[in-house]
Amino acid sequence: MSISDDAHRRRGRGGSPEAPASRRDRKLRLVLNNAGPSFSTRVRAYVRDNFSPGEFVTGEDIRLAAQRAGIRPHVYNAWGAVIGGLVKSKKLVYTGHLAAPKDLPSNASETKVYQVRVITADFLR
Repeated sequence: MSISDDAHRRRGRGGSPEAPASRRDRKLRLVLNNAGPSFSTRVRAYVRDNFSPGEFVTGEDIRLAAQRAGIRPHVYNAWGAVIGGLVKSKKLVYTGHLAAPKDLPSNASETKVYQVRVITADFLR
């Protein structure tokens, strides 16, 4: 293997030196942007209005409840991006526990349990 081949392999596809975490974050932002500007805000408002501080939930709990309320993205991956954003902004905090999924398509793996943090005026950001 030549030096240039090795450098290309270390950088990943496309030769970008971008770290995997920042690449993931960039792609999640793209998914949210494509889902429409109001989707993330609608989900955050739904969580703020329907879940209590200190309550234990899974991302699936939030998704199923919001879907029953008529909140749907145009692309399914947007759910993960919104839940990931709530975790990243510390509005949901991972408890270290896992739960069995409730939704049939999800039942092959366990899902993380989060705790809703204190809801403040900046919850929608």
